[in-house]
Amino acid sequence: MANEEKSGKVGFKCGRKDKLLKKPEFDLVFKQGRRFRGNRIEFIYLKNGLGRSRIGLVVSRKVGKSVIRSRAKRILREVFRLNRSGLAYDIDLVARPYPGLGLFTFDEAETEFLRMAKKLGSYGA
Repeated sequence: MANEEKSGKVGFKCGRKDKLLKKPEFDLVFKQGRRFRGNRIEFIYLKNGLGRSRIGLVVSRKVGKSVIRSRAKRILREVFRLNRSGLAYDIDLVARPYPGLGLFTFDEAETEFLRMAKKLGSYGA
């Protein structure tokens, strides 16, 4: 795996550099970003010019107990990890599930992610 990174190949790994971690990063996306509202998830995105797309997750306690919130975050991270190569632009993306709708499946999250990506102009749209 380390040899792949040295050779310049892009893998599916999602490390710290691929995540929004600091409050100012989230604030910038919330303030200047564009919104895409799906049926169960809201995506807020902003071009970043870093050469890679990054994801941040905001999951309110209203979504459910900690097990449900953690599962939602794992599903969203996996959807991003598997599909970020199809994004047309390098963006900072904040995903925020709607509260009160219960847990969504991987397929539901992926469908909404792909609809958002299509709106951005990727995936052949």
